[in-house]
Amino acid sequence: MGMSAPFVFEDAKKSQAKGRIGITGPAGAGKTFTALLLASLMGKKIAVIDSEHGSASKYADKFKFKTLQLTSFHPNNYVQAIRAAEAQGFDVLVIDSASHEWNGKDGCLELVDQASKKYKGNSYVAWADVTPMHTEFIEAIHQSNMHIIATFRSKMDYIQTESGGRKEVKKVGMAAITREGAEYEFDVVGEMDLDHNMVITKSRCEALADRVIAKPSKDVADAIMAWLSDGEEPAPVGKPAAPTPQPSAPSGSAPKPSTPAPAAAQTTASGTITNDQRRAMWDLAQNLQLDLNGLAKEANTILGTSYSSPAEMTTDEANRVILELERRQANAQQQAAS
Repeated sequence: MGMSAPFVFEDAKKSQAKGRIGITGPAGAGKTFTALLLASLMGKKIAVIDSEHGSASKYADKFKFKTLQLTSFHPNNYVQAIRAAEAQGFDVLVIDSASHEWNGKDGCLELVDQASKKYKGNSYVAWADVTPMHTEFIEAIHQSNMHIIATFRSKMDYIQTESGGRKEVKKVGMAAITREGAEYEFDVVGEMDLDHNMVITKSRCEALADRVIAKPSKDVADAIMAWLSDGEEPAPVGKPAAPTPQPSAPSGSAPKPSTPAPAAAQTTASGTITNDQRRAMWDLAQNLQLDLNGLAKEANTILGTSYSSPAEMTTDEANRVILELERRQANAQQQAAS
């Protein structure tokens, strides 16, 4: 075997991060209300991916948020919705609920049933088609620059309890309806019961570990935000801009001096686009009748890059795109007026 590159261990450093919160529980436990309450305390601009037939909108008189109603719960629809929310500059995204991605119309379990037909009923092989889609959904959550709060339905069960000599039958939630082990993907997971208590079943935030919280509210959000903001500024992430090829010097002539790197490449890094820039860009895109994919395509054409999302731009690149879209909008308005 050949020599491999050395593995170098470095000092671990805590960085500031975005929250990944999971809320599980049976119907009526208060998952949606709790998710919206925490979201309103963690950010100003909130989006909701709603697969619960508009249940989140019943709280529109209490919380301010934008909503997207899904009717097909294919994993790719969730991925595209997450990326759209990110491109539109939301601070917090609530996914209500993530269970439908697993067990809903066009969800993973239904996709496996469909794929099994082409493999003569072999569902084991069918999972090879579906697992990558679910993995992309999980990765979209991990890679997002928003706080994400996902609710999960729980399987229902009934237990018999005894209090004061009287026996009672009580409805309880059991395992969350999603792929086994999904709780490992979140920083904090709380299980809600029908008395609206949140039992913290998993937490990387020490202040919340093992707690039972009645009607969770500001103290929970404060603990999460304090933990997430404790650390160094995270390094910007993103794809570098594609270099512009330089023409070679003619044979026999003196070589041309190298072109200095653009100022944006020297002073900013990919992924530093601001929320205000995202909003301005999206407003212009809508005026020009561009969807998210169209905006990304136009931005790459303007910049000569290969970004998969406008969120990967630098601030300088975003300004260039905004100026160009503003110019196109002005031209379109002039043509419409003439």
